[in-house]
Amino acid sequence: DGTPAFKMKNHLRKPEKEKRRKEIMNIQMDISAEKGKNFIGKVIEVLVDGRLPEDDVYIGRSYRDAYDVDGMVFFECEWELMTGEFVTVRIDESSEYDLTGVAVYEFTE
Repeated sequence: DGTPAFKMKNHLRKPEKEKRRKEIMNIQMDISAEKGKNFIGKVIEVLVDGRLPEDDVYIGRSYRDAYDVDGMVFFECEWELMTGEFVTVRIDESSEYDLTGVAVYEFTE
C-alpha cells in the first residue's frame, strides 16, 4: 500500500507472485552458497551472539551478517566466551547461508 506499484493495473495473481519469489530465492541461495565457499580456510572476526548448549557450539555474526536477516557463524571454542565478545574464527565449512568453524584466538584491538 502507498507505493506507485500498488496503484498500477493488471497485478499478477498470487500464484505467479509466489512462483517468482521462489525462483529469486533459489537464485539467491545459490549465490550465497558460492560466496560462503570463498570463506573456507579464512580467519574472520566474529561477534558472539550466544551458545547452543545442546550442541556445545557458539553462534555469532561476522561483518557480513545482519541480525535476523543473514546467516550465522557457528563455531567451537576451547575457552569460555560471553555474548558481545569478539573472537577470531577459522572457517572450515559453509552452507547456503551459514559458516562453520573453530575459534583460534580472542580478538583484541
